[in-house]
Amino acid sequence: MANPISLLKISGVLSITQTAGYGKYYAATAVASAKFIPSSDGSSIFLTIGGDNYTIRYFDLNVNGQSATTLSEALILLNSIFEATPASYLVYTALLNQSGTNAPVATVLENTLGGTVVWTRTDVGTYVATLVGAFTENKTTTIQEVVNQNDIEANTINISGVRTGNNTYSLSSGAAGVGGLDDVINNYTIEIRVYP
Repeated sequence: MANPISLLKISGVLSITQTAGYGKYYAATAVASAKFIPSSDGSSIFLTIGGDNYTIRYFDLNVNGQSATTLSEALILLNSIFEATPASYLVYTALLNQSGTNAPVATVLENTLGGTVVWTRTDVGTYVATLVGAFTENKTTTIQEVVNQNDIEANTINISGVRTGNNTYSLSSGAAGVGGLDDVINNYTIEIRVYP
């Protein structure tokens, strides 16, 4: 059964009210130290504030009179309550390393996409990041490290990525005249942003 939850912030004081119960109030110091993170399946958000824990299904969330219809919207609404300058986008930032025929290994620096991005190797020099529903069409951009290095044969290495679907983002590494290359992604910085 649905249990809608409303958050209302007035003059620094936050009121959290569940339909099935009474409101609870939190002072500005509790609001400043609140933490929230999406569940691994992307259906809920875990909120910790003032020693209390809430599990909120994103479609049951209402913040200052605005309802969320997607996880992305819910996270942006929560950012509006808990951050002085909320990010206007969801982000995945990582350092990637790849060797042999293995998938890239990501050292994740930040991930607010609402789930774990899984990297796979699909061919020589071709890798795919997968997270269901994360990479919205015409809303996904990237900031990528510019690589200007040479391999053993003095070929200039190119690494580039592009959104390939709502669930996938593809990264390629290779050299002109040679094709795809493995073993050339070393501490490669990638940031994928998804705007509302």
